[in-house]
Amino acid sequence: MRSTLLALTGAAALGIATSASAAVIVEDNFDSYSDTAAMQAVWGDAGLGTLVDATTVGGSGNAMSHNGGQVNSIALDNLAPTASTNVVLSGTYYDDGVGNKRISIGLRNGANPLFEFGIYNNPSGYATRIVNFPGASPSWVQIEKTQVEGWHSFNIEFGLDSITSVFDISSDGEDLYETTTDLSGDAWASGFGELRIGGPSNYSSTGGGLIFDNIKLETVAVPEPASLALLSLGALVALRRRK
Repeated sequence: MRSTLLALTGAAALGIATSASAAVIVEDNFDSYSDTAAMQAVWGDAGLGTLVDATTVGGSGNAMSHNGGQVNSIALDNLAPTASTNVVLSGTYYDDGVGNKRISIGLRNGANPLFEFGIYNNPSGYATRIVNFPGASPSWVQIEKTQVEGWHSFNIEFGLDSITSVFDISSDGEDLYETTTDLSGDAWASGFGELRIGGPSNYSSTGGGLIFDNIKLETVAVPEPASLALLSLGALVALRRRK
């Protein structure tokens, strides 16, 4: 954590512009909805997600609870990374710690490409699914087998060269799991057509579901090589000053 904080301090001091091409595509904390029908007017009424009071499980405001099965989704306009922008999906979810779940948040265009992040039963536990991306299609990849009760955070960044998932168990900055899948660096044949919450491929979940909150989907600028060099220099300056 210390190195990360120092690097950010150096970047701020040097005034590096890293968000010139940033754009928020979806941002939802579910607090604006009065009931499930209002939420489904945005997320689709075919899905099985419901609006719940997140304070009952240690959260804040409202959230979407989904116990698997038919997904709720928001349509996207062929969203994909480019040479100058990455796509980032972030948010939180509550897990009651009970096993045998099949529930995820995902981005896909049919099955080409297909990405899901959440809990699955084969492999069991927290996992991510990556299918039909340029140069990579490993399917389900286990992140951590043991489920933990509580609110967990995720941040997934899609670029032309890689998909990087950072999963923070208990959202405390201590139990961090980072997984990176290398891509070929080619432009995508097709981008994401929907953001979805529910059962992976609409599968049921006998062990119950998850509660999702603070969902954000955005594009962020890819730092240019010169900016990355300045960022490294700023981190070194901050380290020397600290010493």
